[in-house]
Amino acid sequence: MPAQARAAWALHLGAMWGLRTDPARVEALAAKVKAVSDARTVRFQALGFIRPNGKENSSAVKRRVAVAYGASGLCPKCGGTGRAPSLKSGNPVSCGPRNFLGEATCDGTGLDLSTALALPRTDKGAVSADRDTLTESGDDVLIDYGDNEIEKIRETHVPFLRQGTEVPITLRPNVLVASGRTSYDGLIQLLPRGGGVRECFVARPGFVFCSVDYVGLELCTLAQVCLDILGESTLAEEINAGLDLHSVLAASFTGVSYETFLENLKGSDAKKWKGYRQAAKALNFGAPGGMGAQKLVLAKRCEGLRFCVVLEGAECGREKITEWKGRVTAPLCKRCVELAEDLRTCWFTQRPEMKRYFAHVSRITDIEGDIEQLRSGRIRGGCGFCDGANTYFQGLAADGAKHALWKVSEECHTDPTSPLWGTHPVVFAHDEIIAETPEATAHLAGLRMAEVMIAAMREFVPDVRISAEPCLMKNWYKDAEPVYKDGKLIPWEKTDGI
Repeated sequence: MPAQARAAWALHLGAMWGLRTDPARVEALAAKVKAVSDARTVRFQALGFIRPNGKENSSAVKRRVAVAYGASGLCPKCGGTGRAPSLKSGNPVSCGPRNFLGEATCDGTGLDLSTALALPRTDKGAVSADRDTLTESGDDVLIDYGDNEIEKIRETHVPFLRQGTEVPITLRPNVLVASGRTSYDGLIQLLPRGGGVRECFVARPGFVFCSVDYVGLELCTLAQVCLDILGESTLAEEINAGLDLHSVLAASFTGVSYETFLENLKGSDAKKWKGYRQAAKALNFGAPGGMGAQKLVLAKRCEGLRFCVVLEGAECGREKITEWKGRVTAPLCKRCVELAEDLRTCWFTQRPEMKRYFAHVSRITDIEGDIEQLRSGRIRGGCGFCDGANTYFQGLAADGAKHALWKVSEECHTDPTSPLWGTHPVVFAHDEIIAETPEATAHLAGLRMAEVMIAAMREFVPDVRISAEPCLMKNWYKDAEPVYKDGKLIPWEKTDGI
């Protein structure tokens, strides 16, 4: 409880300081998303998804969804017309989703939906067309249609950003969610990675943003957890040796030495080898939480990564499956799943301790599901296998990061001799602290903030090397990197527009 209270106070101090936004950038963003939104509407009107009056043609969307999930043949109730006589009036009405006998029908699609076992349905039996259904359909058109990020930016983020052009946007933090992490009411932790939204946040005159981000924190905490529970960790050995974990796995998968793999990353065929590393990174971050091959393919597809493309240069989706290992699944590229399975096998070979770790988690979650977090003693109850596998290392990272936030905030507000004096941590993003700091001393503040964060995390992760990198920026950029001039940390600047 004291640890959570300290973290809550630190979050509150940052919330009171608030964030400002740049009026010119906000209005430029508003104009940009309006243009993209208008073009998107024209495109989907041409496909029949949106009627001329701007309303959705749900029948057209559902039919495409049904086809994507494997529906074929004509509906035996309506003969493929999508309409059947009403029992009351005799006039043609939409067929379904159920007839008067309670039998499932085609829901106006005209297709035999019994052929699509993986087709998601609503509680009333209708064909689902929610965002998850569209995103998981494997149909690029439906995936694009389900991606309403532009509309969300236009309708939600832009009004939110406009508030900050007049007064500071004050946040409402929540110190504890089930995973042990923090959250915020509102949008600040839900900002899209791209699209120019976060870049609208600007430091006040005389200040810059200072971001310090732990490097691969949850892999470090996973290594520490394995050391604590199992007494061994190949992951810890590799981290402490300074190896690039993603290249280690990719080298093993491709059958070359680690040194050769690093050389290939810089060679004439670097793009191919970077693809291998990208696929390995997906496994390193997804597999420890118990993700199977199909879940990995689905999760990474939503992020734009296709295993068959990056590993073989193939055309994704030539052969799709809706069942894997006896379980119904969303439509997936068969080759992507096979490659993900191969990568998981390689990962288990590279990380032999993980089978023992998963067995430990299974024993606990099969009995009661209450897991006591290492170091903090915080208890998370009601865990299933995946929650349990995740919570050991994710919770350790969360507890350590909150302690780091407290130590940074304490120095910012109570030590006039510290380079952090006058600095305000304004956003706490799990393994990253973003602060607004006086520009004149920002080069020292950034380095000191990293030192404090590393020292605080070592109290929770004593046996695995912890790294954290500071960078400075006038606007909030997710891709900002440390920049030094004459040995001095200086603000990073974007060179290709906002």
